[in-house]
Amino acid sequence: MSILTHPHIVQLLAVSTEEEPYGMVFEFMSGGDLNQYLRNALPAETSLDSNEKAKVYLTQEDLVSVSIQIAAGMQYLSQMKFVHRDLAARNCFNRR
Repeated sequence: MSILTHPHIVQLLAVSTEEEPYGMVFEFMSGGDLNQYLRNALPAETSLDSNEKAKVYLTQEDLVSVSIQIAAGMQYLSQMKFVHRDLAARNCFNRR
């Protein structure tokens, strides 16, 4: 995984296999995962009240952009002969 270098793939920084528990260190994704991002999102035309100021507005263009970025990352993995096996919103991250 350390050879994977693409703007839409989280970078593996280190692996610890000397003793248990084994671990992997990835670059920090301050925006969290796509699952939480989408759960906090509202359609762009929604009006907010004071309790929903932290919500994110998403347009159709935003959703298409996210889809294209995920597809580009998966295409890169395919070209590298790497099989992800667990593509899910919880495994897609936002750099912000």
